[in-house]
Amino acid sequence: HANLKFVMPVHPNPIIKKACEGINNIEFLDPLPHKDLLNLMKDCLLIVTDSGGIQEEGCFLNKKVIVCRKTTERPEGIETGHINLCKYSNDFPDIFEHCFENYYIDSKCPYGDGKSSEKIIKIINKKNLDETFKEC
Repeated sequence: HANLKFVMPVHPNPIIKKACEGINNIEFLDPLPHKDLLNLMKDCLLIVTDSGGIQEEGCFLNKKVIVCRKTTERPEGIETGHINLCKYSNDFPDIFEHCFENYYIDSKCPYGDGKSSEKIIKIINKKNLDETFKEC
C-alpha cells in the first residue's frame, strides 16, 4: 500500500531507529504524550499494536485494531469486530487487507460508553443530596 501513509511511534533506541531507515511510506515518530497519541488514533483508519491499553482505546474510538499477539486479555473486542488478532506474522497481510477493506464498525464499544465519570459524579451528588435531606 504505497499510497497509504503509516504513522508509527517508535522507541528512541538508536538500533530501532536505524532499522526504520529507508522505509518510505511510514512516518516514524518519537514516543508521544498520551493526548497526542489519542488524537493520532482518532484520525487514523485503523490501528496496529501489541499494547493492551491501545486495544481498549482503539475500541473506544470505534477503530479496527490489529493486535499482533497470540492472545488478548480483551476478547470482548474480538466478538464486536473491533479487535483482530494476528497470531503469526505471515497472517498479517491478509488480516490487514480484511481490516482495510472493512474498516467500518457497526457495533458499540464492548468496554462501555466512556461516560463512567459522569455517572459516578451523579451517584456521588445524589448520595450527598440524600444525606443533606436526612439531616433536615
